[in-house]
Amino acid sequence: MRADDSRAVVHRRLDEMSERLSHVEGEVEATKKTVDQIQPVADDMVKLRTQAVGAGTVGRWLIRIGIGVVTLASWIVAGYTWLTGRPPP
Repeated sequence: MRADDSRAVVHRRLDEMSERLSHVEGEVEATKKTVDQIQPVADDMVKLRTQAVGAGTVGRWLIRIGIGVVTLASWIVAGYTWLTGRPPP
């Protein structure tokens, strides 16, 4: 009788573990589907972030070029004023 009870307990535990494993497999499958749906959005975000970094780099270079152009123009005006003694027309 004791062996029968022990086997029954083992079988009951195996059944419980089997149910838990089935639930875990279902949850993993649902999570996998969710991740597969989210992946394209994440890829787009990485692409947009890369574009934003590139745009920031281009913007910084344009600002530097603009500063250089304004500086050069002021030097030209200063040189003209120094040579002629009057401001440019």
